[in-house]
Amino acid sequence: MAVLRHLVAAAAVTSALVTPVARPRPRTRRRVIEEPRVDDEPRVEYDNEDGLVCVIDENGFKSCAPAGPGLEWYEDELVSNEKKLEAVEAKLETLKAEKKLLVAKQKELTSVYDELRFEVRNAGLNGPILAFVLCAALVALLWKDLFIVISLYENDAYMEADWLPESLQLFGRLPMDFLRDYTAAAVAMPVLTKAATSCVSYLGGDLTAQAVEGRRRVGLLDLPRAARNGLLGFFLHGPLLHFWILFLEGPFAKLLMGSGLTEGPLLLVAKVALDQTLFAVTINLAYAFIDGILSDQSPSDAWRRSRQVLVPSVVQSWRFWPLVHLISYSPLIPVDLKVLWIDVMEIVWVAILSATVNSAGGDDDDGEGPRVPWGEGRWAEPLVDEGGAVSR
Repeated sequence: MAVLRHLVAAAAVTSALVTPVARPRPRTRRRVIEEPRVDDEPRVEYDNEDGLVCVIDENGFKSCAPAGPGLEWYEDELVSNEKKLEAVEAKLETLKAEKKLLVAKQKELTSVYDELRFEVRNAGLNGPILAFVLCAALVALLWKDLFIVISLYENDAYMEADWLPESLQLFGRLPMDFLRDYTAAAVAMPVLTKAATSCVSYLGGDLTAQAVEGRRRVGLLDLPRAARNGLLGFFLHGPLLHFWILFLEGPFAKLLMGSGLTEGPLLLVAKVALDQTLFAVTINLAYAFIDGILSDQSPSDAWRRSRQVLVPSVVQSWRFWPLVHLISYSPLIPVDLKVLWIDVMEIVWVAILSATVNSAGGDDDDGEGPRVPWGEGRWAEPLVDEGGAVSR
């Protein structure tokens, strides 16, 4: 009996450990919505008060989980996130554009700083360099006349006439002697002579432009810029203009005469029209592109710049060059002297434009100053400082 009592007690303890104690759940008001069941689908109960979703499967097991937001809430969140993403992307594009502007401004400021540092460092050399170049040019042009003057002075004691009047009379014939010698050189070496003519014209035109624009002191002159223009005149403008004139006076004139256009004024107008369209576009594009390359610009930037200034350059040149070329391509100017005449007019045109830009103040909408075309492939491109005045 004692053993039996012990076994019953052990069974009771084991049953108490295995079977959980049933605790009464607190009674709360709940509104349960039951969905109709289809076939063997589980029954779903939505407890709106506690925010639970309960599922009773086919075996009678019930599982509950917190109910999430509805479909409309997700749609609103998606729309809100899309709007935020669009705002972020727009801000990103704005920041990229600002970055490009800052990088371009940094390059511009760096270039200006380098130029100013170079000019300040080499300002003392401008005077000796210009003096040497001027003396060399005078000796090259007047060495015969200088030799004759020196001979007259040394032999004055053996001459009946005084050396000074004879020397002044000799210098009075210099213009005609120069034209005669230039014509002979143009016939003997046409390309080299025309190239040297344009080199001197471009060099003198750029120095004239700098002086008119405000760089009246020798130390402030930008000699590398002037040298760059001189090289462009020698290798680009002079040879190209020489062959262009030969084309207009040769094959083009014969073509028009063969088509029945034999009257002088009409033929002259046709030459000027072709010059101010085809040749003006070609020379301006070539000059702008090569000048950009020589100014340490990339080929893409130089080409973009040349296209940007093309239309303003050609349109601005029509204010001056058509009238000049009515004389240039007329019989008044010999073929061998046409390049010389055009290059002299280049310097006049540059001086007029530079004076106009300097007096106008250079207030442009873009804040970069006016780009004033020089005509035959050149333009003045002054910068505008903080006070609005034009400077280089």
